[in-house]
Amino acid sequence: MVVEWPLDTFAKKQEWALWKPISDRLRSSFEAQPIEDCVSHPAEQIVQGEAADLSKIQPELLVGWLVEEGGEFAASVITSLGRCDVPISGFARPVGADYKQWNMLPSHMAVGDDHEDALQPTQAFDPVSWRLVFIGAALESTDVRVRDSAVQAVENWSSEALLAAFESHDEPERWLRDYIAGVREDLSK
Repeated sequence: MVVEWPLDTFAKKQEWALWKPISDRLRSSFEAQPIEDCVSHPAEQIVQGEAADLSKIQPELLVGWLVEEGGEFAASVITSLGRCDVPISGFARPVGADYKQWNMLPSHMAVGDDHEDALQPTQAFDPVSWRLVFIGAALESTDVRVRDSAVQAVENWSSEALLAAFESHDEPERWLRDYIAGVREDLSK
């Protein structure tokens, strides 16, 4: 799945300003205590507490920054996100557009504002859509830990709609292909 977002420098700077302090807190959290399977981690509280700001960051951009910071860090953050029911707000998309055309509204605008930068007409960007693009971008990583954490997030969020992220993904690792098949089967019931 190739996701393309129209990202301008101003939007990237705004989103980076939101992400950097969260990233620093998460990194400190993981350095103090590595994340483990089936064990609650303090990073989950950070993610839940910062959900409003995280949801303002375009998901593909967020995954890119995570991967730049390293596979272990990226996988840990994605795992933490997957364990939380993060509310999404601040996004809009053209009515009837597919996910590749979604874009974030500038922070000074509300959905439906009459402004040349706005996508008109628009409707709210829902949590499943944000998650779908986020998972799709994570599945494109060359790091198997990042892809594995993306599959875990889909399983944790338990949304059949997120299975669409697997449709065009060709997983090279057999064990992860098997895991994806199991998640598909479980969520399709």
